[in-house]
Amino acid sequence: MIDIIIPAYNAHKTIKQTLLSVCMQNIAPILKVYIIDDCSEKPYDYLKDLFKDKIDLTIIRNEENKGTGVSRNIGLEASKNPYIFFLDSDDLLPSMYSMGNLFNTIEKEQSDLVVGVMCIQEENLRMTYIKNNKNCAASKLYSRNFIEKHNLRFPASSNHEDGIFNNLLLVARPKISYIDNETYFYRLNENSTTRKDPKYLYNSLKELAKNNIWFAVEAEKRNFNKSDIAAYLFQNICYSYFIILDYLDEPDIQTVYRNLVLFLSLYMSYDKFLLDEDKYRIYCGYIGVYKHIPPISFYEFLGRISNSFNKWYNLKEVDYMKKLNIGIFMDDFYPNINGVVLVIDALATNMCKYANVTIVVPETDSSEGDDEKPYDIYRVNSIHLPLTEYHLGVPKLTLRKTDRDLLAKNFDIIHIHSPFSMGKLGLRIAKKLNIPAIATMHTRFDFEFRKYLKSDHLSKLLIHEIIKVYNKCNACIAINNAMVKVFEDFGYKGKPIIEYNGTELKLIDNPEEKVKKINKMFKLKPDETMLLFVGRINEVKNIFFILDVMKRLKEKGIAYKMFYVGTGPDEEKLKKKIKEYKLDDRVIMTGKITDREILSTLYYRAKLFIFPSLFDASSLVQIEAASQKTPAVFIEGSVTSDTVTNNVNGFTAPNDLEKFTDRIIEILNDEKLYKQVSENAHRDLAKSWETISKETYQIYLDVIDKYKRSNAWK
Repeated sequence: MIDIIIPAYNAHKTIKQTLLSVCMQNIAPILKVYIIDDCSEKPYDYLKDLFKDKIDLTIIRNEENKGTGVSRNIGLEASKNPYIFFLDSDDLLPSMYSMGNLFNTIEKEQSDLVVGVMCIQEENLRMTYIKNNKNCAASKLYSRNFIEKHNLRFPASSNHEDGIFNNLLLVARPKISYIDNETYFYRLNENSTTRKDPKYLYNSLKELAKNNIWFAVEAEKRNFNKSDIAAYLFQNICYSYFIILDYLDEPDIQTVYRNLVLFLSLYMSYDKFLLDEDKYRIYCGYIGVYKHIPPISFYEFLGRISNSFNKWYNLKEVDYMKKLNIGIFMDDFYPNINGVVLVIDALATNMCKYANVTIVVPETDSSEGDDEKPYDIYRVNSIHLPLTEYHLGVPKLTLRKTDRDLLAKNFDIIHIHSPFSMGKLGLRIAKKLNIPAIATMHTRFDFEFRKYLKSDHLSKLLIHEIIKVYNKCNACIAINNAMVKVFEDFGYKGKPIIEYNGTELKLIDNPEEKVKKINKMFKLKPDETMLLFVGRINEVKNIFFILDVMKRLKEKGIAYKMFYVGTGPDEEKLKKKIKEYKLDDRVIMTGKITDREILSTLYYRAKLFIFPSLFDASSLVQIEAASQKTPAVFIEGSVTSDTVTNNVNGFTAPNDLEKFTDRIIEILNDEKLYKQVSENAHRDLAKSWETISKETYQIYLDVIDKYKRSNAWK
């Protein structure tokens, strides 16, 4: 009935006592223990023989050290019982009735969470007893139904990950029961992280921004109450304030400040949802805990928050509020419009609210609109590539001036989005400034090279050359898990950081009125099934496969209207094919649509977003479709399908004309599944660019911090 999840890393000295305390429980026969071995130096298999016939024990070993948060998630996925208890490998259950008291209460009161009393062993061996503590995972029994209903998980962290998990659980508003019985014994362990590192609390602040951003993103996905989210963010602001006052003289304080400034900017976007009296209640709670800190008035405290960390600490000699100078280098930009251009524009637009951003790109025939952007744009000499809309940056034409201008920007970090001439320029500037460079790969270059070169051998040679650029960077970003594999296949020597793309689109308001306008604009019947593709009209996007599917749908008697939205080099070829297939009355080519409201409504109006591309890595259009609750159909195993789980938040189908066609028919006939996947797609995939930008900024801070400690250019 109860699964006990125990993450363990080199815990051989203590874990036997931990398991013995489980064996002594009066309800031991209904307990199942999962030890998640986080790649310890020595395995725990011997425990199976030691506790044979005493407890039901399963050991799961991680092939690499993943941290406490991920290990607990692995335990959640592996376990199946209706109730869950988290126990650390060096702690104990204090009484033989600890689990029984929790179990009886949750069964009797049908609670989502039962909170017991936590016993803490102090330095002098005296005991402290904490009641009603909701801020950690210890001493609590959880209902699996509630956790799975809201898809709750721990962040991928080992610092305060249980507090963040509980914050997420609490904003879901569970039914909570409290008992006065002792249910958890937190004991001193000389080898634990908190004991070995005297600055554990201070060092944990470095991850505070990352964890709280994660919490806010996950809470927003689930449409949890914003005032509840604000309350827990404010609670962690108070925590950080009172902790850091003990560490103002630390040499790396500037790094911590930058992390906290990012966290503060996140909180301020929620501040309006939290009443002053609620802030006061939270603040007074911390004043009571941190009694050694000289108290300040509540309104002075609010003033310090509102007026930034500079006035919080009044350390004028430390320029810890200095904005980062960020250089973004790319081989293509406006006036051309494509997915990568839109990604860079969205990142820079959001990031320049708290950083100085310069985008370095080739000159084009027109730079109209550059001055209207909220970030700086620096254009490098270029030559026009014949028969294309692209310009190739050739910085060597004015190398001295280019170097002089860019070095004067005094960048703190370079982010390259292409491995060609501009990416190489970014690496050279980073090396001269002695700063780190990171790179994002947006494209399946192998597909593109093979299409244009018609040679696997030449394609492999070019891949070999471009991966050298990525290997010279201090870190690389993959836009989904499948792109991590692409990095590996190309020969990248590191492990990429995963950061997904986002969207600025919000779910449309007044949908009925807007859909009527779309129906009128394109002469659609109100109940007519609409299928949609948005993107470049280019063969590499598998646009002709879509048309073949449409032909088969018509032959099978399925009524629909298929929309192609976009322009590209294969428009005329597609029009000719539509006519050949006699689909003129079923397929509509709209051309480019720049009106975002019309485009959003088309996404909303569509039943399915058809995206069988094998070329794309993670297209923005699939996220935009999800923002309007329109799920996408992908080819299974494609890189761009990696962001979805089939029949959960998207659909996949085999790379076969008949099977893909039948899959669409199957989806259209299962309205219950469709509605569920539609809601999940919106919840899981539609992350805002504001959030993505803050997460990327956090990556910058982490890479800069790591680079300064190693202080070496590759």
